[in-house]
Amino acid sequence: MEITHIEKTDKTISGIITATPPFDFAQSLSFLENSGANDRLDMVNADEANLVRPMLLADHPHRVTLSAEDGTDIRVTVRTPDGEDAPAEDILQHAAEWANHRFWLDVDMNAVKDAIGGDDYGDMLVDTQFPSRPANYPSAWEALLISVVHAQIYPGLAQKLDDTLAEVYGRQATFEGEKAYLTPRPFDLLRAFEDELRGMKFSRQKADYLTTFPQTIMDNPKDYNFIAMRDEEGEEVVKRLKDLRGVGAWTSQNVAMRGLPHKDVFIDEKTTRKAIAPFYYRNEDEITKGNFQKTVARFAPYRSFACYYTYMHHFGMSDSEDS
Repeated sequence: MEITHIEKTDKTISGIITATPPFDFAQSLSFLENSGANDRLDMVNADEANLVRPMLLADHPHRVTLSAEDGTDIRVTVRTPDGEDAPAEDILQHAAEWANHRFWLDVDMNAVKDAIGGDDYGDMLVDTQFPSRPANYPSAWEALLISVVHAQIYPGLAQKLDDTLAEVYGRQATFEGEKAYLTPRPFDLLRAFEDELRGMKFSRQKADYLTTFPQTIMDNPKDYNFIAMRDEEGEEVVKRLKDLRGVGAWTSQNVAMRGLPHKDVFIDEKTTRKAIAPFYYRNEDEITKGNFQKTVARFAPYRSFACYYTYMHHFGMSDSEDS
């Protein structure tokens, strides 16, 4: 992302990045809050159109603030921990790229519209959902952690387990007197043991997964280069993620689409099959894994946007300018 109007103070560096039109940052933040793509570190204010998040940039703690400016502009501000000098411009660039991928800022929305429309189902999605630009998970790694930790448990326990992982294995940083516990990296979890995790209220299965798939990622850096995976074929990416212990079919598709994020993945599950069935099949029973993917291939290279719009339509989230 190109950054303009760079400003520095003794603690921060900031600049302006511009999304492709049309774009509504407040709408994207509202989607972030309501879609489950946010986590314990996101501090979202959709009304004021800003997001604050402590995170690692270039493997060092920083606090990033995204705030809406005029039109499609977003100000990106990066702050160092207390006691440190202001970040350099390369750190600001890292923050801008993170914002870009989280909110699809550089996507050509007219190309998305052209790819999705063209038949009754696609035209319906465009009419009801365009130009919505959904938000993604903070990263593929964090999407994997959320998927494994949160599976089949109630939200209160999931939050406690998230906090425990961060406090025991994550990096700590203090910003303006407030301590933040950052999400542990795959490397950080290499020192976790199953018995130790079970003592922290993780189930035997979750403890197994959390000590296994981080090791696989660290042992195979070329196979699990999440930045490079964004440009690979969607089906290949999904297959590789599914090879991770504890990652099933739905999780691998969800992490690929919303964690990497990848532009061309359409999640195959009951909700999406039910949504497309009346438009492409005589009944839902005719849809198999093979012909489902053949059907949604018509939305390439923006299958992920068609899938987002399918979920938004199913759950009654209509954000088009005409609605």
